[in-house]
Amino acid sequence: MSSMKVISRGSILLVIATLLSVHPIASATEESEVEASFKSFNQKWMQYLYDQEEREQRNISCKKVKEQYVAEYKAFSKDYSATIKKTRYQGTPYIGILSYREKKFVSQAATMEGAIRGPFNLMDEYNVTEIFAYVNGKWQY
Repeated sequence: MSSMKVISRGSILLVIATLLSVHPIASATEESEVEASFKSFNQKWMQYLYDQEEREQRNISCKKVKEQYVAEYKAFSKDYSATIKKTRYQGTPYIGILSYREKKFVSQAATMEGAIRGPFNLMDEYNVTEIFAYVNGKWQY
């Protein structure tokens, strides 16, 4: 009877050892899937921004400032970087960090039509960092 207990304990230890050795592989696979889904998410998100840029260029905002008209629109860099980080929170196991540059182009003229026609010059440029949460297997805006 005592030999059965030894076999049972040995079997349990074998099962525990097997489970522990499988866990890192599952985590690596999960992380790889999360990375792939964030890459796809980023491509869609950046396309949304590029579409927004096109809409702004078709419908340029213009306002009168003192004796001049000022027209402006935003543009987004084609280069961007993305990384994911594992968190300690079960509800949000990962966060994704997306970084890109946003540019503001401005034109000034004596008339609204002249300002909208351009030429536009780069007025400001800055870094943007967005953080997205991975919740229930999906990236959240």
